[in-house]
Amino acid sequence: MANTKESEFAIIFDMDGVLLDSLRIIRDAFNLIFKKHGFQLSDTDFGKVKGMSLRDQLKLWNKKYNMDYETMEFSREAWAIEKETIKNIKPDIDLISFLDEMKEKGIPMAVGTSSTRKRAEEIINILGLDKYMKTIITAEHVDNHKPHPETFLATAKALNTDPQKCVVIDDSDSGIEAAKRGDMKAIAFLTRYHTKEELNDSDLIIDSFSQISYKKIKELFK
Repeated sequence: MANTKESEFAIIFDMDGVLLDSLRIIRDAFNLIFKKHGFQLSDTDFGKVKGMSLRDQLKLWNKKYNMDYETMEFSREAWAIEKETIKNIKPDIDLISFLDEMKEKGIPMAVGTSSTRKRAEEIINILGLDKYMKTIITAEHVDNHKPHPETFLATAKALNTDPQKCVVIDDSDSGIEAAKRGDMKAIAFLTRYHTKEELNDSDLIIDSFSQISYKKIKELFK
């Protein structure tokens, strides 16, 4: 694997909660489905599984609520609901400014997400972010999901970048753990589903893309 130049780095973005404020949309879609089974997920319930792949979430819920959903079946049903809202969402202005700066600097960028491939690719295209991302690595590309580092390591490999020269931006504690276990820098994106204390293993905590820049990320590698 080729190393990047000393002055360079690569950025790996988680998707839901980072590139798109989609967590409530996801939870609401899930709850429309779960309503048929007589239960609803609270913010606390959803926060506990944030960052896990849908496969691993369903293992928990199938067992707890005596269901037998298959991952792709559930994903298709949930995505049909989510898409009706997401297709009308515009990407965050601060995110676009940050992506434009990174693109201008020649920084390679990619998505490493626990989402399914079809859903991830559609969301990135709907938001118009495909022109920034060199690759999208999803739950279907790896055997071990977050907090295992395989998703991010596979993304680094696809970028032909040494993991030690990668910085991950993720909003979940499992994502931050995966980044650190992969020997990468980690920037935590703070949402309502985690506290700063839960994300303390990160190298930096932000709640807006206006708080980071090329210069600030370079400083993480000094």
